[in-house]
Amino acid sequence: MPDEINFFYGDSLKEAINKSEERKYLIDGFLYEHSALLLYAGDGMGKSCLTLQAILEGSSNQRVFGLFETSKCLRTLWIMAERHPLEVFERIQQMEKLIPVKHENIAITKALQGLNLLNDNHFVKALS
Repeated sequence: MPDEINFFYGDSLKEAINKSEERKYLIDGFLYEHSALLLYAGDGMGKSCLTLQAILEGSSNQRVFGLFETSKCLRTLWIMAERHPLEVFERIQQMEKLIPVKHENIAITKALQGLNLLNDNHFVKALS
């Protein structure tokens, strides 16, 4: 499939559909290679807990949420945009009681907290 095509329609759409390959999953039905996943909900709805559970289960090749198969032990970098790391550490302690975790497959950083990537100085700092 040529990268230079911006729109698929008519014959080019049919060709793209017929030539498309099955995507490789990281978490089947949930997260695929070369893709992104956006979780959106109001404050306090559990996005961080949901994400953390997926990270912990994926780290040791467990079915995510007891449902979605993982393709291998997943390595994750969690870039914290808000909250204190102690909150995540406390949640991990609780979840580890039920989830086998491979800590070597998880990295957590708060290095970008407080930065506004629309601000040129902050953007340069984030890249350094």
